[in-house]
Amino acid sequence: MQPELTPSADGESAECVHPPLLVLFNQVELSNEEQEILSQVLQRALAALELEILHTDHAEFRGLLKHRRDVLRQLSTRLPQLESAA
Repeated sequence: MQPELTPSADGESAECVHPPLLVLFNQVELSNEEQEILSQVLQRALAALELEILHTDHAEFRGLLKHRRDVLRQLSTRLPQLESAA
């Protein structure tokens, strides 16, 4: 299912509206290795978003990037914390 573009209030730009997810996941079981890799991917994506936010002049696009950053931050906090193998 493709996201739809809907006109914004100013009538000149469009915003992307994602359809609601049809499948909800109650639990995803990940191995320690999978958790570590997913955590690394999220951290790299967050770092890339931070740089993109700093270098973006267009306010509307910066707002979209900040929203994505916030969603990824929330997702990363919901991942189980790996026990350190000290």
